[in-house]
Parts: sequence; C-alpha cells; structure tokens
Amino acid sequence: MIGDGLSRIKSRLAPFATLVAPESVELATIAPLDEAVRAVSRDIDSLIQQKAAVARFPDQAEQLLSAAEQAAGDAERAAAESTARAPALVQLASAAIDLLGDACPVCEQPIEAAAVRAHLRDVLDSSRAVAEDVQRSQDALVTARSDLAGIRGVLAERSAAEGGLEEARKLLSTTLAEVADRIRLRDDFAGDGLAALGEALSNAATSLRELSRTVSHASGAEVSRLSDEATEASQAAETARKQVEEIEKRCARAKVLERAAHAAAEEILHDALERLRPSFAEVFDRLTPNPAFTELLARQDVVRNRNQIVPMVRDQERGIDANPLLVFSEGQLNVVALSYFLGMALNAREAALPFLLLDDPLQALDVVAILSFSDLCRQVRSSRQLLLTTHDRRFADVLVRKLSPRDSDQTLIVHDFEGWTRNGPVIRSERPVVLPVMRLLHRKAS
Repeated sequence: MIGDGLSRIKSRLAPFATLVAPESVELATIAPLDEAVRAVSRDIDSLIQQKAAVARFPDQAEQLLSAAEQAAGDAERAAAESTARAPALVQLASAAIDLLGDACPVCEQPIEAAAVRAHLRDVLDSSRAVAEDVQRSQDALVTARSDLAGIRGVLAERSAAEGGLEEARKLLSTTLAEVADRIRLRDDFAGDGLAALGEALSNAATSLRELSRTVSHASGAEVSRLSDEATEASQAAETARKQVEEIEKRCARAKVLERAAHAAAEEILHDALERLRPSFAEVFDRLTPNPAFTELLARQDVVRNRNQIVPMVRDQERGIDANPLLVFSEGQLNVVALSYFLGMALNAREAALPFLLLDDPLQALDVVAILSFSDLCRQVRSSRQLLLTTHDRRFADVLVRKLSPRDSDQTLIVHDFEGWTRNGPVIRSERPVVLPVMRLLHRKAS
C-alpha cells in the first residue's frame, strides 16, 4: 500500500520534481518526505508572494524620478522669477503716478500727463496678471514636489520588495540544499512555472498526509483499537436504550396519573359547584335581573388540561343556556357577580370570616333590584357582620331604614362622609336607635 501510494505521488510530481525514497518503504518513510515537500512548498509560496510584490511597481520608476526632479526644478525657478519681478513693477508704477505733473520729474520736459497716467495704469493692471502668474507658479511647484515625493516613496517600497525577493530566493536555496536527499527540483521554474510547481508540491503534501492516515488506519493495532471502541460504543448504546425504555414507561405512568388527577379535579369541582348552586339560585332569585333567564348556574370548562369556571344563565321554559357576558346588561351582570360572591361567602362554613364587606355593590342596578338587595342584606346580617359602602344617597337612606335595629342585640352604625379639610376627611357617625316593633305573636311563657 505504501509503495503503490508513493509511486502515484512520484508520477504526478515527475514534471516538476523528483521524490527520493528508499527501496524498502514503511510507515516511517512517509513523514520525512512529507516534511521536505512542505518546506519546499512553503518557501516557493513565499517566493511567489515576493515576486508579486515587486511586480506591482513600474519598471520605468527611475525615468519617472528623473522627470519629476527636472519638473520640480523648473517650477522652482519659474516661481522665483515671478516672485522677484512682480514687486518692482508694482512699486515703480505706483510711485510714478504720484509724481506726475505737466513736466517730467526726471528731465523736466513737458509731457502729456493724461497719456502717461493711462500708460502707468496699464502697467499696474499687467502687474496684477504677474501676481496671478506667481500664484500659479507656486501651485505648480507644490504639485511637482508632491509628485517627486510620491515617486521616491514608490522607489523605496520597490527596493524593500526586491530585498524581500532576494531573501526568499536565498531561503529556498538553503531549504533545497537541506532536503536534497528527499526531493530535487527539475528546473528553476520562473514566471508561471513557479506557480505550477507550488501547486504540485501542495497537492503532493496533501496526498502524503492522506496516505499516512490510510496506512495507520489499516494497521493491525489501529483495527484492534477501533474494534474495542466499537464494542464499548455498542454496550453504551444498549445501556442508553434500556434507560430510554425505563423513562418512557415512567412517562406513560405519569400521564395516566395526570389524567386521573384531572378527572378527580373535575369531579371535585363538579360536586363543589353542585353544593353552591342553591346559594347562587337563592340570591339570583331574590334580585331577578332578567325575566327570561331566571336560573343562575356555573359550569366547569377544561382547556389545555386546566379547569376553569364559566358563568351560565338558563331560560327554563325554552331550555336555553347562555353566557351572561353576551346576553346581560351591565346592571344585570352586577347582579350575577353579587350572586356568585354572596353564594360562596354564605357557604364558606368554618373557613368564613366573621364579617362580609361589599364595596359599592349597586352599580347600574335598577330600583327593584336595589329594594330586593336591601332585603337580602337584612338576611345576611343575621349570620355575620355586614359592611357596606355606597356613593348613592338614596340607596344609603334605604339601607338605613331596612337595616335599622329591631331588637336590642342588633346594631347599626352609619358613617357619613361630608367633605375634606386640611386635617383630613370630615365624617359624621351615628347609631340609629332600636325601633319598637309590635309583636303579632308572643311566645307563650313556660
């Protein structure tokens, strides 16, 4: 296997290099060859990169530098001449205009002052053009110097790249000398041939590594190790399968228990609603909010394995059940809420509190419902303390009349909120006296 693999690798590498291997090959033969091929491939890749770095710079950089230096010198001389010439012209023309008269200030001969003044002004106008020429010369000088600095930088970078290329060539020569007993190149391979050589060496290194891995896996020790690992993995898989089966059985038993718990909860809730039903009906019958739906019920509904209580009213004559939220007005819904609350409160038994608190329970109730509710409050008061709040003065007066004590063991306290001060609310409290009641029937004394 090793001999056949090396033969194939040598054949593919033959146009570029000779791979030297002993006659008797074994697994340890592959590693030195792989190391040598990788070293040469690495140095060739570095040489290719350095050549590409040098090729980025133009070959005529020296001519460009010479032209740029000459252009910079010409621009510098032109700028100097323009700068030296402009101030003298401006000064002479300006001074001459100030000295003009009917005679020349130098030879004292008669002159035409107007014509001379016009000529001097032409000179001043031309001096402005000279000043603009000075500015253009200065700009040209700056541009020429910038171009010169750029070309010099390019030459410095090219010089550094050429130095790196020379170092890469020396390193490749050193590496080839060190691995000459394992690999020898056919040619210098300049240009595109160098890239083909690098690709061939990289492919050869990959093939050598794959050959080493294949031979290692095919050896007896590796097969034995993999067999042991397979046996251990099979045993672990069997153990995991048994654990999964046990977990599935536990999950099935848990689901059965969950269904049984839900069924028990439904039954318990059903019994509780049946026990509360007479209390709901009694309060609802007293208040009679709707002439058609005269019976108040409560049923349970199971959604996603969760029990919930749904309110329901029934028309007994037509056998129709409906949700009060859909068929009742706001005041009628308030009666439904009072019926549920009072029904559960009156059936609390030993868990009940000694008092019952209703905060403004008469929202949107009609007059008949208010009177019925007042009578109901008298019945509730007989079993526990009753606390009521309301903002309706008329209902408050009705409650005072309905709940006024008739016996000495009954008490009524009325707290009337009258307003606010800086010290807080103003509240007036009073206790209505026991009203005498004529007994129609007297208990016969024993």
